[in-house]
Amino acid sequence: STQGARGRVLRVTRAMGQIVCGSSAARVVAPAAVGTGVCSATSVHRCADPQAPPAPPQQQQQQQQPPEEPLAAQQELLAQQQLELARLQEQQRELQQLRRQLQEASSQPLDVGNSFLEDPPTPLQQAESLTLKSVRLLDERFMACVRGELPPSAEKHAIAALAPIVDFLAAALVSEPMFVPALLTLLTILSGHPSLYERGHTRDDVDRGLVVAVNAAANRGGVPGGDKAKQFMDEQVLPMAEEGMPNAELLVGMWLYKVEHDPEGAMPHVERAVVIGHGQAMVVMAELLQDTRGEECSTRIVELVHRGAELGDADGIFSLAAFYEQGAMGLPQDAAAAVKLYERAAALCHPGAMSNLGVCYQTGIGVQKNPKKALQLYEEATLLGDTDAMFNLAEQLRLGDGVHKNPARAVQLFRQAGDLGHAASLVNLAICYKIGEGVERDPPQAAHEMERAANLGLSQAIFYLALLYKSGEGVPRDPKRMHELLAAAADAGHTGAMVTLGNCLMHGEVGPPCGDQSGAFKWFVRAAQLGDVEALFNQACCHLEGSGTQKNPQRGAELLRQAVDEGSVPAMYQLGSCYAKGCGVEKCVAEAARLYRKAAAGGNVSAMVALSILHQKGTEGVPLDHDLAFGLMKQAALSGRADALFNLGKIYKSGMLGVQMDLVAAVLLFTRAANRDSPDEVDGRAAALVSLGIMQESGEGGLAPDPSKAVELYKQASALGSANGTTNWAICLYKGIGVEKPDKATAEQLFEKAAKMGDTCALDMLHKMRASTL
Repeated sequence: STQGARGRVLRVTRAMGQIVCGSSAARVVAPAAVGTGVCSATSVHRCADPQAPPAPPQQQQQQQQPPEEPLAAQQELLAQQQLELARLQEQQRELQQLRRQLQEASSQPLDVGNSFLEDPPTPLQQAESLTLKSVRLLDERFMACVRGELPPSAEKHAIAALAPIVDFLAAALVSEPMFVPALLTLLTILSGHPSLYERGHTRDDVDRGLVVAVNAAANRGGVPGGDKAKQFMDEQVLPMAEEGMPNAELLVGMWLYKVEHDPEGAMPHVERAVVIGHGQAMVVMAELLQDTRGEECSTRIVELVHRGAELGDADGIFSLAAFYEQGAMGLPQDAAAAVKLYERAAALCHPGAMSNLGVCYQTGIGVQKNPKKALQLYEEATLLGDTDAMFNLAEQLRLGDGVHKNPARAVQLFRQAGDLGHAASLVNLAICYKIGEGVERDPPQAAHEMERAANLGLSQAIFYLALLYKSGEGVPRDPKRMHELLAAAADAGHTGAMVTLGNCLMHGEVGPPCGDQSGAFKWFVRAAQLGDVEALFNQACCHLEGSGTQKNPQRGAELLRQAVDEGSVPAMYQLGSCYAKGCGVEKCVAEAARLYRKAAAGGNVSAMVALSILHQKGTEGVPLDHDLAFGLMKQAALSGRADALFNLGKIYKSGMLGVQMDLVAAVLLFTRAANRDSPDEVDGRAAALVSLGIMQESGEGGLAPDPSKAVELYKQASALGSANGTTNWAICLYKGIGVEKPDKATAEQLFEKAAKMGDTCALDMLHKMRASTL
C-alpha cells in the first residue's frame, strides 16, 4: 500500500560537514526571506575561530597610524574625507534602492528557456546588471579604504552597504538556482579586492557568499551557470588555496568531494585546513573519512567532530549529537546528551539540528514530549530552507499531532520541499493527490508527482510508481513498465519491491505467462535476508508447497516459526495449520488452536474461521463451545472475505450451533461470497458457488428451481479448481440435469478429474460407471 510512506516522522541525519554560511556575529534574516522557507545567508552563523592565526606583519604595518602631517594638510584631508563619506552615504542609499529592485525582480517568475536572448531583460538579467552596477559604485570606495584614503568607519559603511546585496543573492540562490551567475559575478569582482581577505573586517562576509555559492552547486550537482561556477573555482578560489588560505582550501576540498566526486583528491586540501585549526574543516574531514574508510577510522572521526564542536562549529555539534542519538562511531547511545547538543547547534541556527530537535520533542526522545515546541522548531528550520523540517512539519499538520490539523498547508509544504528536491515529500504529495487529502483528488497528478520522486532515485517512490502502473490508477495499466520499475526498486534494495516482484513472477503477472516460481523464490530469499518478514513467510510457503524450490515441509515450518517470532500474523495462522495437519511438525490440535487464537487476535480472518471450526467440533485440547464458534464466524464475516461468508452461510443453512435455520440469509451470504473476486479468496468463492448451485437446483431460500443455472454455477466452481463443483457438474451431465441431454463421456472425464483432486464421491461414481459398462 502506498500509505506506507505516510504517518511517520522522517528522521534524516544530515551529512557531517555540510558547509554552512558563517559569521562571527548573528545577523537578522532579510525581510525578503521571512515566511518563504528560503535559507538566508545571514541567518546561519558560527562562533569565530579562536585559533585563527595572527595577521601577517605586512597587514600590521598597513594598520599602523600614518605619520603626523602639518595642521593645514590634516584639515584639508579631513574635509576631503567628510566629503567622501557624504558621497558614500548617498551611494549607500542608492544601493538600498537597488536591493529593493532586486527583491522585486526575484518575486517575478523566471524563464529558464532563452532568458539571455529575450527583450526586455528577464529578472535574472536584471539581477546581474544591478549586481554589477552596485559593485562598480562601491569599487572606488573599497580601493580608497585599502589605500588608507578614507577612515576605517568609511570602510565599514561600504561593507555594510554591500552585505545586503550578498545576503539577498545568497537567499535567492537557495530558492532559484538561476541566480548562480549573478552571485558568482559579484563574488568574482569582490575577490579582486585585497582588503576583503587581508583586512579583518570583511573576510567573513565574503566567505559566507563563497560558501553559499559552492554549496548550491555541490548540493544541486550542476545548475544553470555551473560552467561559470567551475571557472570561478579554478580562477579565483584555487589560487587562494595555493596561497594557504584555510577557507579556500576547504572550498576546493568540498568542490572536489561534492561536485567532482573525488574524495581522495579532496582530502589533502581539507587536511591542510585542519592543520591550521579550521573547525569546519575538521567536520568535513570526519565526513570524508566516514564515507571512504568507515568504522575503521571511528576514533579519528569522533576526535575530529569533537574538536570541531569545541571550536563552535555548528555542523560538528550537530554530527556529535547524531552520533550520541544513534550510538554510532563507538559512542554510547545517549538521547539526553544528543538533545543538549542539538540545542547548542540549534542556538547557532543549524537547520538540521532544529529539525532533529523538533523530532525529539514530537516523539519524546531524550526530552519530555512537547508537540507545540516541535512545531515551533520545524517552523524555524523551514524558514531556513530545511527540507526535512518542511516534511516533518507537513506530517505534523496533516496528522494533527498535538496541533490543529491543516492538510491544505501540509500539501503546500510537501510541494515546497519537493520542489527543492526532497523525494519523500513528493511521495507524500502524490499520496495526498491520490486520496484527496488537503487537495482535490487527482490520480494523474498523483502519478506525476510520484514520477518526479522516482526520478530522484528514491526506491520507495519507484516501488509506489510500479504499483500505480500495476493498478492503472492515474496512468495506463502497463505490466511491462510495472516489471521494469519493480526490478529497478528491487535492485536498489527495496524489500517491498522484491516481495511484490516475487509474487508477480509466481502468478505469471510478469515474466513467463505460466509464472517463474524459481525466480520468485530467489527474490523472497533475498528480501528475507534483508530482514523482510513477509518475504520470510513467502519463502516458508514455497518450502511447504515445493514452489520454486524442493518441497521441504520441515524447513517451511522452521521458517514459519522464525516469522512468528518476528510478529508475522499470517505466519501464526499458517504454522497453526501445519500443527492441525501435521505438516512439517508433529500434529497437535491444541498448539494449532493456540496459534489460531494469536493470529485471530491480530485480525487474521482465516484464523478466526479455523478456530471457529475447531470449537464447533470440540476436538482434543479444544473445548466444544458453540457460542464462541458462532461469534468468531460472525466476526470473521464482517471482513467480507469469501471463506468467512461461506462458513457463516453454512451455519444458517443447517441451523447448527443452536442458530435458527435461515435459508434466505444463507443464500444472501453465499451470493456475497460468490461475487468476491480477490485472487486469495478463490477457495471460499468456489465453495459458495457450489452451495448456491445446490440451493438453486432445488429451489431453496426463495430461489426458483433452475437446474440449468445450477449447472452454470457448478461450471464456475470447477473453473476455480473446486473438486465438489467438478463432481456436481459431472453428475448433471451424467443424469441429464439442467442440460439438453446426458453426456456420459464428458461426465466420466470430469469424474476422473475430480477423483484425482481427492473427491471420494467422484471416485465412487467413476467406479459405478465403469462397472456398468462391463
